[in-house]
Amino acid sequence: MWRVIRKQFAIQARDWAELSLVIPGGAVFGMVLHYFIIRNDYTADHYFALGTILACCMAVILSAIMILGQFCVYFNTEVSMGCLRKQFLVSFYIVGFTFMLGYLALIIMLNLFENAVCR
Repeated sequence: MWRVIRKQFAIQARDWAELSLVIPGGAVFGMVLHYFIIRNDYTADHYFALGTILACCMAVILSAIMILGQFCVYFNTEVSMGCLRKQFLVSFYIVGFTFMLGYLALIIMLNLFENAVCR
């Protein structure tokens, strides 16, 4: 089973790594948008982490798209190559959950950065 999980990581690593570049982009866009809102609206006096909110939304949406979109493609390909269905399902969701935990850690770091910058 560990062999199948390692192979699944090798297969999906590039796809998930490309999406991990989009999340900081969303955070930076949110920070810039919040900066322009605060600077142009003189009645606004409160700070909130808009960059973190956008990064969270992007992570959830992109993770759902990745899992739902890749499932059919990888399922058909890997089962036709000899992988058992049970092994595929377990390894696919373990890999997805692991990368989502990585996204969570990335979002926490972006939140700490945003709070430090926007003080």
